[in-house]
Amino acid sequence: GGALRLLWVHSPLVSGPTELRALRLLGGSFVAEVPGEAGPGGISRTGGQATQVVAATDASGRTSLAWLDGASGQPEVHARGMSTTVSRSFTVSGAGALQALLNDQDLGAGDMVIVQGTVAGDVIVGAGDAGVLIVGAPGAQLIGNLTVQAGASNVTLQKLNLGGNVVVQGASGFALTDSAVSGSVTLQGGSGLQLTDSSLGGVVLQGAIAGVVIQNNTLGGSVGVDVQAGSAVTGLQVARNQLQGGGGIVLAAAAEGRIRDNLVRGAGTGLHVAAPFTGPIDGNTFANGSTGVRYDAAAALAGNTVRDNTVGVRTTVAGSSSGLGFVAGSGVNHLLNNITGIQAVGAQFQQQHVQGGTVGVTGSGTVGGSTLDLANRIEGAVTGIASFSGTVQYSRIAGNGVGIEVTSSMGGLKVFHNLVYRNATAGLRITGTADVRIFQNTFYAPSGDNVRIQGGSSQVELQGNILWADSGYDIFVANDSQAGFFSDHNNLFKTGSGKLVHWTKDFTDVLDWQADVARHDQHSIGTTVVNPRWAEPRFVDRAADDYRLDDVVAGLRFTSPDIDASNVVLDQSMPPHYDNLITNAGFETGLGGWTVSSGAGVQGTAPAAYAGAQYFNPGAVAQGFAEQSIDLLGAGGCPSPTLTLTDTLVVTIG
Repeated sequence: GGALRLLWVHSPLVSGPTELRALRLLGGSFVAEVPGEAGPGGISRTGGQATQVVAATDASGRTSLAWLDGASGQPEVHARGMSTTVSRSFTVSGAGALQALLNDQDLGAGDMVIVQGTVAGDVIVGAGDAGVLIVGAPGAQLIGNLTVQAGASNVTLQKLNLGGNVVVQGASGFALTDSAVSGSVTLQGGSGLQLTDSSLGGVVLQGAIAGVVIQNNTLGGSVGVDVQAGSAVTGLQVARNQLQGGGGIVLAAAAEGRIRDNLVRGAGTGLHVAAPFTGPIDGNTFANGSTGVRYDAAAALAGNTVRDNTVGVRTTVAGSSSGLGFVAGSGVNHLLNNITGIQAVGAQFQQQHVQGGTVGVTGSGTVGGSTLDLANRIEGAVTGIASFSGTVQYSRIAGNGVGIEVTSSMGGLKVFHNLVYRNATAGLRITGTADVRIFQNTFYAPSGDNVRIQGGSSQVELQGNILWADSGYDIFVANDSQAGFFSDHNNLFKTGSGKLVHWTKDFTDVLDWQADVARHDQHSIGTTVVNPRWAEPRFVDRAADDYRLDDVVAGLRFTSPDIDASNVVLDQSMPPHYDNLITNAGFETGLGGWTVSSGAGVQGTAPAAYAGAQYFNPGAVAQGFAEQSIDLLGAGGCPSPTLTLTDTLVVTIG
């Protein structure tokens, strides 16, 4: 292409970043084609640990280069190219000089304007100057606001130090690189936009934008990246930026793209998902702020680190389709040493790994999804879960001071299908609380208690749990907390100095507990003096905290005594793959689907329903009933020799 360029990697004599530098052969001498390319800073802010540089020049004289760079901490391939060659160059300096040149000349692709010294005054780049390249010479400063009008496509600002704001009014192909802008950069529509390797006072996105890259920048301002309400942004790429102080990233309008590998520190809120975002939000760090992530709309977050904030994540999205960790593409996020790990407001979440801090989870809603394969991990906090109302399910709660701290405001708490282990003081501690249901969990306590009930608690129910204590209690019930207590279908196991139950006195043999009190755990198994190891849960690997159960061997129950040992009629905490064929099973829609006796109805008060809002009331008829028939074959079941030839099951309540 008639162009010969010399490119090299400048390596400092002392420890420091490398620089990529360039010269072009013009008039028999190698000169800097663009001011500063052969001196400090080089051709780009990238190239901090550059090696293996390769370059090629096409037939039009445009050079492209690629190199291996390790500045990010991992090897990456970077590339940089020329969109056009420089055919004309102009130099401006002094107040108003740049705007005067733009007014006098019809500039376009191949034209380069070099800003020298201090150039004051606002600048407007119109459609007649589409394609122009404006470059700042070393030490130059442009003081004022710069506007790129609609139609001024493919304008490039490079190495500018601009003391003002930049507004791009729908122009496509705009690029700003290797520059410093004290104010904000506002993109009002357009396509193919790039903001790279610069220091900016925030980025604002408005209107319809298709394709925008915001990469390798240092961002400040009240909001670092602001996708404003009413905008429509697709192809958004926000990558490897550093946002410090003020605001972080705000998604106030539905958008599509990817947000990755950004570092947001000291912000009021590091990331605010206020509207649905399509695409991954991954590999980011949100640290040292008030709230790391505020999750108010559906988005796929994975592999993010949220650390050292007052609140790690605040989420308000309920349900298993849009909740945190449920959206397709979601993965595990790491919440480290936040004072409060997750604050839920009527929300549901899964796949969150909460470590350290004062409280792992607080608020309301549902902790967990429908499988332990996607469990939350709540570990290493002073208290794992506290001041929470709702349901805790399919989560791993381990290594905290207290796993779940239940207090008076948490009445009605449901604890289903969790792994609660290695908590120092207690896995589950209930104080002064009424109505707590603990079904089908696995507890292991090498120290402290598994379940401790105290402080005048009442109506605590445990069914279908595996409890193993090495030195504390499986279940401790204080004398003032026995009212309404019920326990059955559990495995009460202990080793060492552990104890099974405290009920006025200590019990270390499940048979003694069953016989002496004759009220609870009549269908439970556990440690006995006669055969202390028979009921030992056959965990796959307790030392590695793998609490899956081995399968039964040869149909012999003792080979894995907890398999199929829970209460088969327990209608709460049902696994999601169970399909209840009974229509209106809880009478929440009245008597619909049922054939009932005369005078029967539904009731919701005096007493309140055990589950839901209503229950069946036979009225004054002593033998009142409600029944319905189920076609098992029609529902996809198999014929049963115990049913009639029609394979219809009649369910009767009464």
